Amino acid sequence: AVRCRVCGRALTGAQARVGRCDGCPGDVDGALYERLRAWRASTARELHMLVFVILTDATLQAIAECRPRSVAELVQLPGIGQVKLDRYGQAVLDLVAGRTPPAMPARGLP
Repeated sequence: AVRCRVCGRALTGAQARVGRCDGCPGDVDGALYERLRAWRASTARELHMLVFVILTDATLQAIAECRPRSVAELVQLPGIGQVKLDRYGQAVLDLVAGRTPPAMPARGLP
């Protein structure tokens, strides 16, 4: 079960994807969120994929709120499974750390 990272309550639906209750305060790093959105758009263009296939808005928001610094912290976020971690994990961690991630290698559609 996914729990709110602020109050610990069990979450379902959209709240589970964001990682917190609607009533609990969020602390989104707006600049990081915009860097993540720009990276996702660029990556989607390079890979000929839809942006939400890369990572959803809810996952980007959770990343911008939690600011994970390690793989262990990143995989705790909703929307980050092994495939997303393998494909995009290092780029996301680079963005959180303020570094520019390398360009994605070209891949066909899954």
